Amino acid sequence: MPSTNNVMTADSHPYGTIHFVGTNSLWSTISRSDVKKGDALVYNINGAGHIFIYESGDGWGDMWTYEARGCAYGIVHNLRSAGPEFKAIKRAGW
Repeated sequence: MPSTNNVMTADSHPYGTIHFVGTNSLWSTISRSDVKKGDALVYNINGAGHIFIYESGDGWGDMWTYEARGCAYGIVHNLRSAGPEFKAIKRAGW
């Protein structure tokens, strides 16, 4: 579990974008036109990927997000766009 990793320089969490790109019992794919606060946008192509949390805006244009941009930046609240490789996902049951 991520809670067992207390060393900030170690990458030992068990989750990656590959765990979020397909519909399963925890996540389902939704239209980017239907994204709501707390949904996420994700892509994973050939092992490279990214995920961020949607806050508001146009799911196909500019949107306010929360994302981990790397150790040098940390978690940022950002206005950004997302290319067509990103798909929107929603937590099951929400």
